Parts: sequence; structure tokens; C-alpha cells
Amino acid sequence: MVRTQMLNRTQRVLWNAAGFCLLGIGFVGYVVPWMPGTIFLILALACFVRSNEKMVAWMLQHPLFGGILRRWIENGSISTRIKVISCSCIVLFSVPGAVRAWTASPAISLGVLALGAVGIGYILSRPVA
Repeated sequence: MVRTQMLNRTQRVLWNAAGFCLLGIGFVGYVVPWMPGTIFLILALACFVRSNEKMVAWMLQHPLFGGILRRWIENGSISTRIKVISCSCIVLFSVPGAVRAWTASPAISLGVLALGAVGIGYILSRPVA
């Protein structure tokens, strides 16, 4: 089980606030089709590990995303379905953006494509759940 670290009160409040903000963004990501949700839930969990044991337990036991978070903690794995969706979204949003930005700044376009490639590489490097 994940244990929270011992921090002073101010640090715990800041980590807790960040966790709730990221949790809210993660919920929005589950509703808005073009926005990722899981990454924000993983980041929220990381914040709560440092500040709020009850929220860690709640997130890990949640029926919708608890399994995803547990698999991530146990072995850093991502399901094949999520890999396909994630990589598709990266391509779907980075390539058109890079093409549109090419006339204004080829360097920015190449940067967008490079970041997309790094993201895809990381996703594909994770074990399959």
C-alpha cells in the first residue's frame, strides 16, 4: 500500500490543494473527449500520497479509475486500449497543429512534433496491462 510522507502542515496543505486541482482536471478529462484524464489522476494521486491517505485510498478503490491507478502503481503498465487512444490523440492533435504553425515558425512545429514523438515513445515503452 502507498503511504503518505511526513511533511509539515503547510506542505501538506499545498500538496492537498494541488491534488484536488489535478483531480478536478482529471474528471474534466474523462468527460471532454479531446482532453486526457488519466494522466491528471496519476498526478493527483502522487500529490495525495504526500498529503492525504484517505484520498489515496478513495482513488485506488474508485470503480471507474481505481484499477488503472493500481496497475500504474504496481508495474507502470498501460492497457493496449489506452495506448491506442493516447497515441491516436497525440497524432490527431499535434500533427495538424504543427502543420498550421509551420509558416509562422518551423522551429515551433518541429518542437511540437518532437514532444509528440517523445510522448508516444514513452507510452509505447510502458508494459501492457
